Amino acid sequence: MNQHFKERIIAAGTALLLAFANIGSLPVCAETEVPAPVFSQESGFYPDSFALRLTVPDGFTVYYTLDGSDPTADSQRYEAPITVYDRTSEDNIYAAITDVERDYIPPEEPVDKAMIVRAAAADPAGHFSEIVAKTYFIGYAENDYLMKMPVISLVTDPANLFDEKTGIYVAGTNADQFGCIKPNYWNEGKEWERPAYFTVFENGTAAYSANIGIRIHGNSSRDSAQKSFSFFSRKEYGTKRLKYDFFDGSRKDADGNILESVNHLMVRNGGNDEHLKIRDRLNQEMAAGLRCGMQAQQECILFLDGEYWGLYNITEKVNESYVADHYHISKDDVILMKDLPDEETDDSGFLDLLNLSQEITGEEDPYDLYAAHMDMGSFADYAAVEVIIGNTDCGFNNYALWKSRTIDSANPYADGKWRFVLYDTEFGQGLYGTSDPDINIFEELQSMSGILDILFTLVQYSPRFRTEFADAYLRICGENYNPERVLNRMEALWLAYREPLTETLARFRFRTYDSYDIAELSYEEGLTALYSVLHGFWQDRAGYAEAHLIRYLQGCIIPGDVNGDGTADAADASLLRDCLRGDPDAALTEWYAADLNADGRLDAGDLTRLKQMLFR
Repeated sequence: MNQHFKERIIAAGTALLLAFANIGSLPVCAETEVPAPVFSQESGFYPDSFALRLTVPDGFTVYYTLDGSDPTADSQRYEAPITVYDRTSEDNIYAAITDVERDYIPPEEPVDKAMIVRAAAADPAGHFSEIVAKTYFIGYAENDYLMKMPVISLVTDPANLFDEKTGIYVAGTNADQFGCIKPNYWNEGKEWERPAYFTVFENGTAAYSANIGIRIHGNSSRDSAQKSFSFFSRKEYGTKRLKYDFFDGSRKDADGNILESVNHLMVRNGGNDEHLKIRDRLNQEMAAGLRCGMQAQQECILFLDGEYWGLYNITEKVNESYVADHYHISKDDVILMKDLPDEETDDSGFLDLLNLSQEITGEEDPYDLYAAHMDMGSFADYAAVEVIIGNTDCGFNNYALWKSRTIDSANPYADGKWRFVLYDTEFGQGLYGTSDPDINIFEELQSMSGILDILFTLVQYSPRFRTEFADAYLRICGENYNPERVLNRMEALWLAYREPLTETLARFRFRTYDSYDIAELSYEEGLTALYSVLHGFWQDRAGYAEAHLIRYLQGCIIPGDVNGDGTADAADASLLRDCLRGDPDAALTEWYAADLNADGRLDAGDLTRLKQMLFR
């Protein structure tokens, strides 16, 4: 602690001195000593250029930067008002950096730009205040899409992103062309987190800002020029939580209450769906209210150190904090799994869940065996959604499940049972030509080992779960993923996304649209073609999905055994007859066993077929 500060504490009185006794040595940047500069204009959208004034008390000096870098004593000294203007016509700086993707071609035209002003005050001894950052958008018309959707200005010292040794957004000199040493942007963990400051704009007005840590997010999408970010609130940045509703009221806890603060966020580039960016959001929104978790999302435009970085989806991050917020369980009491643990060190019980199939003898229904380890309703809904949406990259990959370490009888979700969360669902629905509406995911996934092995095991050996799963599947298919409901929401997203998507593709000069070649289609034509593929999938999907379920379940049961006792006999014919007559007490245990003519309906034709079978 410097002598000047000690004298100030002593002068303030003994009580204050005791309060600071354990403070240790203070950093050079001490906001308690040096007042931060005051800006004459707040961050926002302005119709015309203006003069920005920075003020501090007498005796202090203000230093500022306009490129996003941290102001230091070597930065520009503030001596006169700063002209804030539209910088769009100026040469691109960060958009011109090519080390962000192997084959990246920078945009030829200037991208849209905001003006970033970062300033800090210094006292005569060289001690600095906190840094203040403001973002100014100049000259945008009121009908511009930037005025109609959330805009995020993300500001960090450019070296944090683009330095060849430590920048998290570039391949850097650490990488080699053979892939033996991974690029910077493939690194993970706290070591590759960088301090940043972001501001959210709603309808052209600055609505929220905070200091955060940022990391690159994703798997294969890290190789894209438009990368995803994770945002972290931490005490060390002065932000314990991000106290803002980023999702327009759609982020709710298990009791239906709107969650208006969050620890962590992602701004996601669409993952595998980097061109259209609609699939995962659409899939997740349709699953709202189910017994499995889902990720709330909201579109936004990102500006990175003042340069246009395109359309993203603000997305909930699935981690321990997600579970704590949604299910009111202490973060430290959450076990979350997204990958297979080490067999020798695993104490989570996840491998025990996967190995339960080894305890099945075939003599008893294993429903209770599994129900002791996982929430059966959560699993039924989760598995049904993955199959209905045609996700071919799930089960063995892109799964998330959690449970509480301890049991709290006052909280129905803290029962120590595994529950499931939808996660990265976009690999399907016509993406890359991998999923036509008639794709049978039951057949696709049975050849792959993973978490959905539980589904196939239970459907085969548990009549009770077969019925529960079938009921969940048809309910979700008919309600959540009803074609009219899905298409209406998809069209609304398309209207909001279409213009910024076109500009985003041009900004990053995407050269292909799945199977469509840019040489033959304009950006807008290519997007329209991609949208048509997705539209066609959902227009026809529900009918195929229901038929696939019937076909799959019929392969696991005895045809005609509608009471589930293991044989097809006269009792089944009697039960089916009563059911068709409308007898409320005639409930079919295995109703799919009654569709003997495989037409997707239960009618007199099925009863006739069953009688013929029994007569033979």
